[in-house]
Amino acid sequence: MKLGSGFNSFTQELCIDHAVVRAEDSKPDVTEKALDQAGVAQSVAYKTSIIDKVTDVTDALNINAAFTVKYDKLNADGHGGLMNTNTIKSSDMSFMISVKVVNQIIMDHSLTKFVPINGLRPNNFTSIYGDSFISGFQEGGDFTALISVKVSDREQLESVKAEAKLAFTGDKLQLTGDGDIEKSKKDFLAENETTISVSWTGGGQDLKKPNEDWTWDTMRAAALKFPELVAKTAMRTHAILTKYAALKSFQSIGPQYSPLSYEHAGNYATALQEAYLDYKNIAKNIQVLAFDVVNGTQNLTTKAFDHKDAAENAVKASKPALLASMTVQGGSNPSERPNDSASSDEDSFTAVKASDAAAGSATKASNHDSENTTLKDVQPLVIEAPYPPTIFGLEAARVHCRFMMNRIVSELTPSSGGCSD
Repeated sequence: MKLGSGFNSFTQELCIDHAVVRAEDSKPDVTEKALDQAGVAQSVAYKTSIIDKVTDVTDALNINAAFTVKYDKLNADGHGGLMNTNTIKSSDMSFMISVKVVNQIIMDHSLTKFVPINGLRPNNFTSIYGDSFISGFQEGGDFTALISVKVSDREQLESVKAEAKLAFTGDKLQLTGDGDIEKSKKDFLAENETTISVSWTGGGQDLKKPNEDWTWDTMRAAALKFPELVAKTAMRTHAILTKYAALKSFQSIGPQYSPLSYEHAGNYATALQEAYLDYKNIAKNIQVLAFDVVNGTQNLTTKAFDHKDAAENAVKASKPALLASMTVQGGSNPSERPNDSASSDEDSFTAVKASDAAAGSATKASNHDSENTTLKDVQPLVIEAPYPPTIFGLEAARVHCRFMMNRIVSELTPSSGGCSD
């Protein structure tokens, strides 16, 4: 990352270099040395929490939903694979310790001259320039530790979760003593499938002794000493972004360029991220189930399908004519409801029939649509019958999961304008 480079704040992607430069008669206006000489006055945020969904982790890591979906990782600096979204999604509970330390903010206020490209088409502006430029950096450190647990005894799931929450986040006075707390933690981590992930930026190498394992206690101790270590060894953790619209030089070139605005797209993108991870987890489980069926360790049976009406109503509710008649209370007025014919209802969704032939054709059609059709223009996919209890049925279900994942990726692509205001 360099000062003056273009940046897409939605996908967190770097764009063109030298999108904004210093004016010819200006001098660099950076306050880094003055702050170093004056000492370190830190801003520290410490948090211990129980994670309910993956987006809680991405929020703590300051990673946008669009970046997570597009690149399928939880960090932008190359070590995001250490925190796997599948592990968090499939676990029964996760505990996170996060520490954010800011030593100083370095800003270059002399970056005021926007550099346009002659002949650039307005619809290509966002892909080339993004919606903002890098005008400074935060220096400090980030520490994130995550424990994901999958309970071995499914019958004791709720009681184990309650005991774990008490042991890791409850008040010490709620138990008989510190010894019981430590025993409860050790038993809990030893008796269940546990995944520990730790990552940090800044702070050096003295968080713990080299021969110590990462446990809840070592993670907590490292988090408590992390701000002191960051005061000695800091790194650039985040870029400071400034909108192009804030530049007088950008406004002076006229209204030919209009960067996309993403201020109100965050909630929608987060919802799509959760749906994407659900489809991804389902597709993975289907693949494992297919291996078990081939090896003869699992058998497939047809299950009664009781949600056809709910699926059809969900598709009908997305029609603009019906949305216009919704009342303030969230319902709809039957007298104002559009009179849709049976033929129009059938055309409003894509159905999946319960046969091997249909499963094979659905697989081919889905693959064909993904290559030759704009995904945003495809009608909603509604499953009106169970998949056939065969390998072909499993493959059709997995293809439909991939199809929906591709639709979500397409929706979160800035060039499509799906999440822009």
